[in-house]
Amino acid sequence: MGCGASLPKPCTPDQKATLCAAMGKEMMRICVKPTLATACSKTDFKLKIPAPPEVARLRKDVENLRKGAKEWKDQMLDAGKDAAAATAPVAAKPAGMMSGLMNAGKELAGKATEAVAGAAGDVAEATLNTMADQLEKLINTIEEPFEKVGQEIVIEKRDKIEAVLEAYIANLALKASGQAVELVRGAEPHGPAEYDKVEDALTDFLFRKSAKNLFAQLHPICQEAIKAHAITKIWNNVIETWNSLCKSIGAIEIAKKNNLVPQPIELDIDEYIVEQCIEQLATIMGKKEKAIRKEGFGVDGNVYVEIFECKNPQTFVDVFDGDKALTEPVLKFFESGKDTPIPPLDGPYPK
Repeated sequence: MGCGASLPKPCTPDQKATLCAAMGKEMMRICVKPTLATACSKTDFKLKIPAPPEVARLRKDVENLRKGAKEWKDQMLDAGKDAAAATAPVAAKPAGMMSGLMNAGKELAGKATEAVAGAAGDVAEATLNTMADQLEKLINTIEEPFEKVGQEIVIEKRDKIEAVLEAYIANLALKASGQAVELVRGAEPHGPAEYDKVEDALTDFLFRKSAKNLFAQLHPICQEAIKAHAITKIWNNVIETWNSLCKSIGAIEIAKKNNLVPQPIELDIDEYIVEQCIEQLATIMGKKEKAIRKEGFGVDGNVYVEIFECKNPQTFVDVFDGDKALTEPVLKFFESGKDTPIPPLDGPYPK
C-alpha cells in the first residue's frame, strides 16, 4: 500500500454531473442580480439595443434612390441629345433659301428637344431627391429611441424579469442535457488547462442555447412595456410613412423600370426588442460569469461578495477551481447539508 491509498476517491461521471449541474445552476443564479443591476445602471450604460438591420437596409434604399435619381436625369438628358442630333442639319452642298430655312428650323427644334429633356431631368431628379430626404429624416427619428428602449424596459420590468430568470434556472434540466461537466469544467479530461478555456459557457447555454424557451417566457412581460413605450408609436409612424412613400415612388413608371422603388418595412418590433434584450443581458452576464470564474473568489484569502450569495459556498469554490479534482468527499459534503450560506458580515464585503 502506497501513499496513494490516502488520496480521496474521484467522483464517477454521474457524480461529477450531479455536482456540476447543481453548481452550474448556482453560478447562473448568483449572476442574475448583478447582471440586471448593470443593465439598469444609468451611470454605466451597458444595455444598448442597436437599431435593427432593417434600418441599414432602409439607408441603402435611400442611397439607391438618390443614385437612381441622378442616373435617371442623365438618361433623360442623353435621350434629349439623341433627339436633337436626329433633327440637326447635315453639312452638305450649299442649299437654296428654302432649304436653309428648313435646316435652321430643324436646328432650333433639336435645341428645344434637348432643353426640354434637361428641364424634365432636373424635375425628375429633384422629385426623387425630395422623397429620399423625407425617407432619410424618417430613419433618423428611430435610431436613438432604439438605443434606450432596452434599458428602459428592463428597468420597468426588472423584478419580473429576475423572477422569470430565477425560475427558469431552477427548472433548467442541466444534468439531463449531458453537458453539465463540460459547461463547468471544460472539455475532457476536465483538468486545469481545459477549465481555463471556459469563460461564459453557462451563460451561453442559458441565454442562447435556450433562447426560444426563454423568449417565450420573457416576451409577454416585455411586450406590455413595449406597447406603452414611445418607440412603438414612432415605429408605427415610420412604417406608415415609409410604406406610403414607397407606394408613391412605385407609381412613377420610370422608377419601377429602373428598380428605384424601396421595399416596405415588415419588421415585428416587439420580437426584435425582446430578442435583443436577451442578447444584451447574455453579453453582460457572460462577462460576470467570466469574472467570477477567474477572480470572483479565493483571491489572496479573501472571498468576494458572490460567495455570500451562494447556497453552497464551499462546494461552489471546489467545483469552480480548475486545479481541484472533483472527489467523493466534495460530493458528500455537498449532500450532507452542512454547506450552508455564509452569514452576512458587518460592513462592506472584503475586496
